[in-house]
Amino acid sequence: MLKNIAGLFIVLFGSMNVLFAQEGTLSGTVKDQGTGETLIGATLVYEPGKGVATNIDGKYSLVLPYGEYEIEVSYVGYTGVTEKITINSTFKNLDFSLQSATLREVEVVADLAISRETPVAFSNITPLQIKEELGASDLPLLLNTTPGVYVSPTGGDDGGARVSIRGFQDRNVTVMIDGIPINNMDDGNVFWASTFGIDAVLANMQVQRGMTSSRLAIPAIGGTINFITKSIENKPSLSIKQDYGSFNTLRTSLGYNSGRLKNGWGYSVAGSYRTSDGYSDQQYKKEYFYYGKVQKEIGNHIVSVSAMGSPVEYGLRRTKQKIATYSKDLALEQFNGNDELYNDLSRYNVAINNMRFNNPNSTIYQESLQIKNGIAQANGWGTYDGENFVIDDSYFKSVSSENDFIDTAGVITKGPRYNNHWGYLNGEKKNESIRKYNKPIFSLRDFWAISDKVYLSNVFYYSYGKGGSSSRVPRLGFGDYDENLQVNFDGVYLNNTEGTLFPPIDVRIDSTAKKSTVVLNKSFDNHYWFGWLSTVDYEINENFKFAGGLDFRTYQSEQYQEVHDLIGGDYFVPPTFDLPETISSNAPFNAYREGDKYNYYNDNLMRWGAFFSELKYSKENWRAFVNVSGVITGYKRKDYFKNRDFVVDGTGERFQNAIGYGDVLFYNGTDLLVAASKPNGTREGIQPTITQSGDTTFVNNPSNTLNPYAPAGNSYIVGARRVGFDDGESKTSETPWKNIPGYTVKGGASYLINEFNTVFMNIGYISRTPRFRNVVGFGTFNEFTRDVENENISSVELGYSYSSGRVAGTFNAYYTYWQNRPTDNPPSVFLPDRGISVQANLNAMNAIHKGIEASVSYLINKKLTFEAFLSLGDWEWDSAKRVNFYDDQGNLIYNYDSNLQPTDSLVTIDFDAKGVAVGDAPQTQIGGSLNYAILKNAYIKARYTYFDRHYSSFDPLSLSGENEGRQSWELPSFGLTSFYVGYRFDFDKVKLGLNFIVDNAFNVLYIADGQNNGGSSLVTVDYVSGQPEATQSFDANSASVYIGLPRTFSISAVITL
Repeated sequence: MLKNIAGLFIVLFGSMNVLFAQEGTLSGTVKDQGTGETLIGATLVYEPGKGVATNIDGKYSLVLPYGEYEIEVSYVGYTGVTEKITINSTFKNLDFSLQSATLREVEVVADLAISRETPVAFSNITPLQIKEELGASDLPLLLNTTPGVYVSPTGGDDGGARVSIRGFQDRNVTVMIDGIPINNMDDGNVFWASTFGIDAVLANMQVQRGMTSSRLAIPAIGGTINFITKSIENKPSLSIKQDYGSFNTLRTSLGYNSGRLKNGWGYSVAGSYRTSDGYSDQQYKKEYFYYGKVQKEIGNHIVSVSAMGSPVEYGLRRTKQKIATYSKDLALEQFNGNDELYNDLSRYNVAINNMRFNNPNSTIYQESLQIKNGIAQANGWGTYDGENFVIDDSYFKSVSSENDFIDTAGVITKGPRYNNHWGYLNGEKKNESIRKYNKPIFSLRDFWAISDKVYLSNVFYYSYGKGGSSSRVPRLGFGDYDENLQVNFDGVYLNNTEGTLFPPIDVRIDSTAKKSTVVLNKSFDNHYWFGWLSTVDYEINENFKFAGGLDFRTYQSEQYQEVHDLIGGDYFVPPTFDLPETISSNAPFNAYREGDKYNYYNDNLMRWGAFFSELKYSKENWRAFVNVSGVITGYKRKDYFKNRDFVVDGTGERFQNAIGYGDVLFYNGTDLLVAASKPNGTREGIQPTITQSGDTTFVNNPSNTLNPYAPAGNSYIVGARRVGFDDGESKTSETPWKNIPGYTVKGGASYLINEFNTVFMNIGYISRTPRFRNVVGFGTFNEFTRDVENENISSVELGYSYSSGRVAGTFNAYYTYWQNRPTDNPPSVFLPDRGISVQANLNAMNAIHKGIEASVSYLINKKLTFEAFLSLGDWEWDSAKRVNFYDDQGNLIYNYDSNLQPTDSLVTIDFDAKGVAVGDAPQTQIGGSLNYAILKNAYIKARYTYFDRHYSSFDPLSLSGENEGRQSWELPSFGLTSFYVGYRFDFDKVKLGLNFIVDNAFNVLYIADGQNNGGSSLVTVDYVSGQPEATQSFDANSASVYIGLPRTFSISAVITL
């Protein structure tokens, strides 16, 4: 009996042990999906009436018996989620991301990628990273911490940042704020200064690489950058921040969020002000930021009105310099040979220059020739002609280029902060290049939750840009700079007022007013942009979701130059104008005063109409999407300085560029004849002769009028009426609208192998409408560019991601083929049948961008986190071609001789860039960081990023003749180290955060940007008296560069309550 009882107890206790052993701990964190911030007090329910709330860190923990559960997570103001899970181990980690109602609106409009859900490569720059790493720096520079992205400060001025993703420049990267694109519509460029201050209201900053998951008909090739601003929060909050950093940078920021008020109201306001002396000389900054948002919940609608803007003023540094101008040591480091070879090359180069600038009979010339001959013979730089040794400078050039030889003897070293755009006038500093600009964005949004399955969003937005930048014109080449290589403003003033170089009085214009030879002009690029974006999101069932909508935009870019500063004079006549001996006092454009427009004045007009549609699929372990979008882009140009158009009253028939100033047009209802008085808009003063005999008008035009309606020599027209430049039928020159369609087809899929592993793939094709300058020419007449074709981009990408409690990582490989890549400056082609030159596109420029990217994050322990990323690109041109050109009748165009007679040779452009690496950004990027949480509220972080295989920028059309297939100069590799330290004090209702940042901690002197064969823009010793000789040697000597930022620091203090 006792044995039986004992056996029973053994079985019972054994069963209880087994039973208690079948329990697992479920733990994790609940976060805001948009900001990544933890949610305190979120509720998790696993059975009716049974659950737990997250703690002050947003964490939870549940002990549950093995089995299957449905975990319901909810939080006030957020959309709840339900997750089916199985507890079959002693420990399981599960994090939740909740979506606020306003975030749902952002997701509908902005297409944010979600981990393990969206089959694209992406990275998030969280508010925490911004708070810890930004300091007083410019926001785009943080993107250097993401794979495949390179951000250069270029000249160091605000707004001058240049962002590249996978080797594609800004214009091929779509940048959006809450789903609203901010790239200029005509050229795709981004004015990064307009993003100053937005970090004060950012909820998230996401970079999607490749064709992205965006459903809009956007022309992204490299990727998208989306700034997501904060929504109205649950509780009111106030933040005050003060930053101080290098170059006397001081920034003050203020932000207030009202939280949800009664009756569904809420608002948010923010402002910031920054001043700085700037990195380079006279590169000061004065920047403002303002932001305001008012939101109202009306039934199932969330209506909001917002405004933001960043008025800026700062000094520019436009010109890259020779390496030795910044640092002789850095120049010498580029040399690959030994000291003996360097000495020979240097002496040989000095001898060449001495011979170039001196008379062959002079002593210095003969001595230099002797030195040159000796060095050449010793090194074999020449050939023997019988018994005589003949020097061949090509040997010297070849050896110099192969070894990246830079002769520092003829260069004045000014240091890395050198800026050649300022000087002294009457003892005071004066900057020739200053930019002032303001580009605010206003939006009205209505987000309507029609049901729990259907959402409709409408966004109406308006943006305008006002401002421009100044520059000095003309550049004379001698006397431009003083002995310190700064602008010689005193010399300019003396010449403009007293005539040290040119007479200041031109009696043909004014017998007392002074004519300025050199002035400052200002180039304006104002724009006006309206847009409407309507999106519907429909959950068909638990497996399928559909999204679609419309995207309409109108855009006007107003571009002109005006005289800004006469520097002592009274008026200015551009040197390209050839003034006659006598000038009519009422003729326009004879003399320009301050504020007068000149040189160019035109409007670029664009219209954009697009549809987009997307179908998403989600079932079990599969996630997939298919996207189809189409667009029609309209182009039109008005030019206020070209010959005017003749528009016939009644019929509206338009004859483009028919009437210039002073011209007389004759029209009889069928034929048109013009008496042209000033050919091609010059001031030659050659006048036509007009005689009348009965109803017949005889016109004798001078030659080369470049007006198709004004043939040279004698012409006549019968029964014609007379039309003048100022008559009603004379209209501003404008092109008709040209509409070009484009489309995008793309799709992707993810497969969730298990709770840790995911693989994905995406593929797509874009037929992208061209940018404005490749559609409308800027030549003699206001007309369309020849051979306009869409750019064609195809892309495929494969990826893998892993995520567990302590380790997360991604890996992806991509291949992008870009056909019809546009040239920045379409070539001009002479049309013999019309006697004018027009611009033509080269539809033969192709490039291949392929590579791999990887990132990993490892939580070593509760205090220590390690992160790393890698990007290896292989970006090459894939073009080698001879391009022919055709006239209006489709005939091949032949070259003409000096007598304007056709020859046997065709007009062609030959280039060979096949296999040449694409320049402009590093193709290798490796980085890592280590973050140590010293205490609960204290951290220290170190970050290192290495850049390599960065080829200087170049024009592939320059690769012709002996330069076919030649690689541009490769910049030296470099690595940058940054340190971040912070501590937060928690008081009763106030938090005080202190941050300290050091970037480029070891003060590495590195080259951030390079222009291949950019030497023609250099400032050297020779430039004081004349222009330097440009070299085209594809090496360090011929390159012009920008030096990167030195060691910088910033200290930040932020109070939140």
